[in-house]
Amino acid sequence: FKPSDFIPIIPISDVGEAPYQSVMESAVFSDDNSDLPIPVDIRQQTTHFTSVGDENMLIVEYTIVNNTIEAMSNLSFGMFHDFDLSVSDQVIYDNTYNVLYQTDNSGLYVGIVPLKNITSFKLFANSENKSGWTKTELASLVADSYDRLDDTLIGDLMVFANSTNINVNAGSLYEIAYAFVSGNSLNEMYENTAKVKQKYDIATSIDDANYTLPNEFLLHQNYPNPFNPTTTISFTLPKRANISLEIYNVLGQKVKTLFNGELGAGIHQYEWNASDDNGNSVSSGIYFYRLTDGIIAKSQKMTLLK
Repeated sequence: FKPSDFIPIIPISDVGEAPYQSVMESAVFSDDNSDLPIPVDIRQQTTHFTSVGDENMLIVEYTIVNNTIEAMSNLSFGMFHDFDLSVSDQVIYDNTYNVLYQTDNSGLYVGIVPLKNITSFKLFANSENKSGWTKTELASLVADSYDRLDDTLIGDLMVFANSTNINVNAGSLYEIAYAFVSGNSLNEMYENTAKVKQKYDIATSIDDANYTLPNEFLLHQNYPNPFNPTTTISFTLPKRANISLEIYNVLGQKVKTLFNGELGAGIHQYEWNASDDNGNSVSSGIYFYRLTDGIIAKSQKMTLLK
């Protein structure tokens, strides 16, 4: 596939241990590689389970965050999945268990379980043509709200899942979730399907149903680090505030003001191209970036290599 328009503003990292002997990892992406970026942040969170008998389950959650002051409507979101089981796979949707599963002639079963706001599934033969999608074709595919499945198709297959007609109010969010399950028999996969639904329902009733915009003033580690010649600095604001983001050298001298003004709640990012306020390139070495709202101040260290 072609490189994504979405780039990480917070690289994937461990969130830590979660309930039910599970481990969470998360990352945040922006659409900055696009010719016409959509002004949203995409939070990805995965949860895998470590207890015996639960290893064959993975929950994937995406949160679309609208950090603007205007509502967004008619968005669509989609994901390709390629399990590469064999060249003679079959994909079947089971309406009773609400799971789309793929199997080969070895008896292995891998399923996708829609958990929240999954609109439809589509099935494709996995060929060299998969890298030849145009942006217009991809946009049409992502916005298509109909299931397009053929359980008679056998081969090297891939599945596309999407969420359509997404409306996100200003300062609000939209959640999408699904799970991967597997089993060495159809019954084992069904059992894992039931278990992962239960785990998700319990977890969301405790935490996710109450999720709002970030409630902490956070300054994240720049990415990449070390870097040459540019790096991205991201931070999280719990509410609208007048903030200043500045770069300092090891002598404590201010090198660059990246932003000084008012911003709304949410995740923000700024790129530094290793230049000072006069546009001159700075030398390699250690630098510090500092974020303050006049009350709270936080700083991080970064390294420029040339």
